[in-house]
Amino acid sequence: MPTRFGAEVIWDELEKDERRLISDVLKLGSIKDAVLRMAGSDANYLSAKLGGLAFGKTAYAGETTIFVGLWTAALDDTFTGATASEAAYTSYARLSLTNNTTIFAAGSGTTTSVNTWPSDATKSFAASTGGSATVTYMGALNGNVGSSADKGMVWASVTSTAIASGDTPQIAQNAVSQTRD
Repeated sequence: MPTRFGAEVIWDELEKDERRLISDVLKLGSIKDAVLRMAGSDANYLSAKLGGLAFGKTAYAGETTIFVGLWTAALDDTFTGATASEAAYTSYARLSLTNNTTIFAAGSGTTTSVNTWPSDATKSFAASTGGSATVTYMGALNGNVGSSADKGMVWASVTSTAIASGDTPQIAQNAVSQTRD
């Protein structure tokens, strides 16, 4: 981690989009208000689909619906809908997001592509009506059956946040940024 003075020198070298992203990250709030900016990765399923499309023209039309879930333990590139420790507070359910350019607007950038979502509005998970969960990861999947048939697409760590009865976790508008270079 650079010193405060090192960060000031690096700041001058950053592009406008990179400065904006860092500024946004430093303004994090609670998951009760928004699921936070995060560090994560494309999961193996999505990486393979995009690689096959780019090299070999293996058809991949994308998913019709993307399901976003919350986890209480670490995810990695191998996660699926059967990965242990998905949040289980009373009333919990994955978010169902229609895969369109309203929710997932086109990316920006020339040397680095950044997609920010949800583009249209804040998305709310079901309110907790009992129990609790301490969320540390978020993942997007291509399915919602809760088994290995649900392939992980992207995952990210989030600031550890306790969800108690009455809390409604949300993903704030434009809170998730995916960067590919």
